[in-house]
Amino acid sequence: MGQDIPFGCSCGAMRGVLRDITPRSGGHLRCYCEDCRAAAVWAGDENVGGTGVHYYQTTPDKYDFTTGWPDVKVFQWKKGRLLRWYAPCCGATLVNTLDSPKWAFASINTARFDDPNALGPAKTYAFKPMPNGKSKTVGFSHFIIGFIRRTIWARISGGWRKTPFFDDHGLAISSIQTLNAQDRATVPQDPRS
Repeated sequence: MGQDIPFGCSCGAMRGVLRDITPRSGGHLRCYCEDCRAAAVWAGDENVGGTGVHYYQTTPDKYDFTTGWPDVKVFQWKKGRLLRWYAPCCGATLVNTLDSPKWAFASINTARFDDPNALGPAKTYAFKPMPNGKSKTVGFSHFIIGFIRRTIWARISGGWRKTPFFDDHGLAISSIQTLNAQDRATVPQDPRS
């Protein structure tokens, strides 16, 4: 039996709980990519600068939203499969999913946890800046193996159908806003500063 970890948006209008979390339930990572940082700023979140965004990646069936969920908004920073869910009340980024419930993937921004340290330190560092000016991903195998294992198990068990992000027809519960270059240009070029 795992632990239940409460979370919410910055103003508290949206609340929920990650249910039955164990060490094998997900993976904690820090992403330094410009898209994750800039998308959070666009939504209205605080600029995390060069520290990157912390995520806990698990399956959608672990999420239990208790208040405010019908008001959630979702956008695509760039065309692709990644959807970014946020609270319009305060601009807090909440969860990233893929664009289909068949991919049992949901990464929550750990800044939303009542106790951001509840899951311990990150084990994967995506696009981590290196002293030579390049970036690299550290701990990728840990992340990808966990993602594959959880996704396959969700398909076998039928757990992928238990999602608060999509309806019974596989459609997102909120209209997806796809941002264009003009929208993205409203965020400073380098959100690290």
